[in-house]
Amino acid sequence: LLQASGLAIGRVDSTQAPSQTAVTKDTAPQVAARNPSASPAETAANRTGTQRTGSGRSETEGAQPGGTVTPPAPSRIDSAAIDRELFGLSDLATDTVSVTNRQTARGKAQSYYYNQQVPATLRAFAAYIVAQSFLPENNVDQACQWNRQALRLAPSSHLYQQFATAASCPP
Repeated sequence: LLQASGLAIGRVDSTQAPSQTAVTKDTAPQVAARNPSASPAETAANRTGTQRTGSGRSETEGAQPGGTVTPPAPSRIDSAAIDRELFGLSDLATDTVSVTNRQTARGKAQSYYYNQQVPATLRAFAAYIVAQSFLPENNVDQACQWNRQALRLAPSSHLYQQFATAASCPP
């Protein structure tokens, strides 16, 4: 087995009274669940980003004077925390006894791989972890496919190149 040992590689404000809590497209399902009497128009407005406030007025999320809509600020990615988690997942991915550990590691690593906000080097490492998770199952085809994704994102990585050689992955 190949291992990466040594590799370091809106919410609702609950302090407001319920009648003054802004409803956004992110919180609408939670508010709707608490307010089954909401009209279809209110529910639809909340899905489209309109906020309802306790005063009864509505505001469009990100609206600027003149009708210009600005996108919400992107969420911040904590690369160091992701790196630490991926490093920990590497051990789970190569667990030869527990299928559950491998599947858990695979699922978490795939979520980082598919998140375009995660830096490419970490997405590559996530793909590598997914590749590792297939080896204890003797699924070399899937392992090679995921390692190719890692190499696509980090082509100069000796770790991923070594994996491809050791697993006899086709180019």
